[in-house]
Amino acid sequence: MVIVYRVAALTYAIVSRLLKIDHIGLCNIVAGERVVPELLQKDASPRGIAAEISRFLDDEAYYEATRNKLRAIRDQLGEEKIDMELDDLVFEMLGKTGKT
Repeated sequence: MVIVYRVAALTYAIVSRLLKIDHIGLCNIVAGERVVPELLQKDASPRGIAAEISRFLDDEAYYEATRNKLRAIRDQLGEEKIDMELDDLVFEMLGKTGKT
């Protein structure tokens, strides 16, 4: 899994000043750390994407560590709670409450 995000330069400049989060990928946000690579703007290039994918394919320890962290996120959220907690997280990021 590699998160790739590229938008117009002006859009990125505006959004990056408005959002106060360290990560854009939901799994990374939930974990509070970089679990999977995030390639933004100029880093979201074919060369950058290929390098990250190659790392997963060539480094078994890195691949397994990432899988284990993703499993831990899934276990933390649980099957029943995942939709509700993700909704709350999105609303929190937007500065709103999920309860209406």
